[in-house]
Amino acid sequence: MIGTNAGPHELAGKMCNELFFTTSWQNDDTPEAMGKVMQDQGITDVYVMAPNYAAGKDMVNGFKRSYKGRIVDEVYTRLGQTDYQAELSQLRSKNPKAVFVFYPGGMGISFLRQYSEAGLRGQFPLYSGYTVDEISIPAVKHAALGQYETRYWSPDLKNPANQKYVSDYRKKYGKMPVFYGAQSYDPTSSRTTPYPNFSTYLWIAYLYLRSGFLLSPVLSPAKETRTCVPASSAPPDLRPAMDTYRPNRCESL
Repeated sequence: MIGTNAGPHELAGKMCNELFFTTSWQNDDTPEAMGKVMQDQGITDVYVMAPNYAAGKDMVNGFKRSYKGRIVDEVYTRLGQTDYQAELSQLRSKNPKAVFVFYPGGMGISFLRQYSEAGLRGQFPLYSGYTVDEISIPAVKHAALGQYETRYWSPDLKNPANQKYVSDYRKKYGKMPVFYGAQSYDPTSSRTTPYPNFSTYLWIAYLYLRSGFLLSPVLSPAKETRTCVPASSAPPDLRPAMDTYRPNRCESL
């Protein structure tokens, strides 16, 4: 089985299976990268927020794995919640140096709008994972400005395969692609042979037979310490969208 989205931490741990591969991520990888960014920036305390479900807790745990400063508060909100006024008032009263959140989809759109409307955007620097992307930016507009986001893919990655993917997508759909499309493009494209999927499956089969890896996210920038195959070992033509994790700052629309 090849998965193209989501990655509960158990799939790189006790539920690791030799027949499962993913082209996306482990939930805790992206926030772990953000934790390192904030640690390196010398941010001494952080207010943390996420929805109260498995992925939200994975994200926070990943963040805390690399961030060693003080967690001012760790707040879990109802899954699907759209009104954050009470939580934002509480956040303001705690006066943190910065804020880290994970709010995907509609939750993120609501949160970013209310964070900006409450005047917090210019007061507490906002860092996030899977909250600002090419889908949400048109909805939140200027509320995303100045916010930091870590992710494993960006449409401006400078490698030939990614540039071709972005160009072809824009020509066909008239808009920028989103990371969901990028991670689905990897296992279904046929860039190295005339047979769809052949090169991807051949590479996976090679890794499996060579080393007996249990979980092999061969196309993602997975941490070598917690997964079985480092992304750097995958051939470049199999990695159109995948790069090492890096922070992006939304500076213009």
